[in-house]
Amino acid sequence: MNADQRASSASTLVLGGLAANLGLTFLSLVIGKLVPGSYEGPWPMIEELLWLGAVGTLAVGLFQLSAVVMDGLLLRAAAGALLVQAVVDLAMTLAKDKIGGPIVYDGSMLLSLVTRGLLIVALVQATLKTHAWVLPLLGTVAVLTLARTGMTIAFQHQLLSYEIYRNPMFSVAMPLASLFNAGAFVVAAIALKGAAVGSPNNTPALVAAAGLRPAEPEPVAPAADFLVGGILLAVGVGVTAISLSTASNGGRYVVATGAIGVGLGRIIRGFVRLAKSQA
Repeated sequence: MNADQRASSASTLVLGGLAANLGLTFLSLVIGKLVPGSYEGPWPMIEELLWLGAVGTLAVGLFQLSAVVMDGLLLRAAAGALLVQAVVDLAMTLAKDKIGGPIVYDGSMLLSLVTRGLLIVALVQATLKTHAWVLPLLGTVAVLTLARTGMTIAFQHQLLSYEIYRNPMFSVAMPLASLFNAGAFVVAAIALKGAAVGSPNNTPALVAAAGLRPAEPEPVAPAADFLVGGILLAVGVGVTAISLSTASNGGRYVVATGAIGVGLGRIIRGFVRLAKSQA
């Protein structure tokens, strides 16, 4: 498989992960409107598991693409931040009665903001020279994300009244902003796919954007280590959080050292393999 084909395959995974995120965003909004008290039932856990699957697909695509382009640091940083955010969100959902408070929620919101920022910059870097219109599109996403994060933190610290939520315009604007952001990422991924496939005269467009590496055999994909390691780490942290919450009155609890250790080991091995592939 040459560099162009590898870039095309990786961009397909990126597109698939972001398309899954768009579908999940729409589904979450629909369930929130149609099912009263949905966030008190099993849906939050189902949503986090689905989100973890979308993040895994997206992260694998970003890691694979970072191994193809000459400078893939931002792509790797975005993929790593996505995996960390998915683990944190899952842990908070599993132990929502024990993990909370303004500091934790503020940290989670800021982590989400950093993650989206890295993804935006990485996509712009890979597509700007061939699809310049991606910059204002993702710039709008950045502004909306910053505004929504600021408002959420302000609500948590009672700097804004929750009466705003009852305003019909606000209740429509927030879901529309979420859908726009998710949809804009999908459009940017389509542009990335077009850059990876190449121009009509068979000149690979990513050469102009970031420069493709020469085709080299890659016997082991480090992205698999990141994906498996992230899932194992999430499971280990989740089991430990649930155990601690049920043993809060002095009972026994279990620390899933096996899953956590193996997960961290796979992630470290992924970084080692990634470093060797870049050498």
